[in-house]
Amino acid sequence: MLNRSAFVKYKIAVLFSSYGALKIYPNPSISLFFIRYMYSDEIELAADTVLATLYAAKKYLVSALARACVGFLETSLEARNACVLLSQSRLFEEPELTQRCWEVIDAQAELALRSEGFTEIDLPTLEHILQRETLNVKEAVVFQAILGWADAECRRQGLTPLSQNQRSVLGKALHLVRLPSMTLQEFADGAAQSNILTLEETHNIFLWYTAATKPVLGFPVEPRKGLMPQRCHRFQSSAYR
Repeated sequence: MLNRSAFVKYKIAVLFSSYGALKIYPNPSISLFFIRYMYSDEIELAADTVLATLYAAKKYLVSALARACVGFLETSLEARNACVLLSQSRLFEEPELTQRCWEVIDAQAELALRSEGFTEIDLPTLEHILQRETLNVKEAVVFQAILGWADAECRRQGLTPLSQNQRSVLGKALHLVRLPSMTLQEFADGAAQSNILTLEETHNIFLWYTAATKPVLGFPVEPRKGLMPQRCHRFQSSAYR
């Protein structure tokens, strides 16, 4: 039988033969941690390196380490990092973590959308969030959140964060915001003055609020349903008394 050292050397040799070179991650500490785990099975995860470690574990098919990373992420999940973890869980195809992220985002949507992490997500994840029927948040908050995301995306692409560039990077995501579900005051004070909408869009939304014959809009008009209220009974049924 192979002793542990020989077995680990064999596993690393397999990785080398499969991938040519074991370039685990640009951060040397991640590579060192990964190889140490291969030799000792010791797992010491940290918030600032867990995603990189999960990437390496997924890439090199180290399932036990990947499960440990996902478990660590689930225990550290909160509103301020839920959107980033949603993006990563979709990338890494971790459906249970994805579901946990959705539960947090739905319940604490305003905190999640106002977080710095929201501005770091990819466009497909942004679109999925904006399509979410169960977000428990005012649409004015959603609109301000996408402006923040668009500003950050412009900078990532080397663009000046002007309104036309923000509209360009948002693409169809802009039309997933339910602008008509805002109050008239919220729309007038916010989206109508943002310069990200065309004059025709702004005009038509004002008509939608006030005119008897409402124009057809390029935005969803029904408000989000939000979370269903949870009911609990103060007293048990008499059958159990």
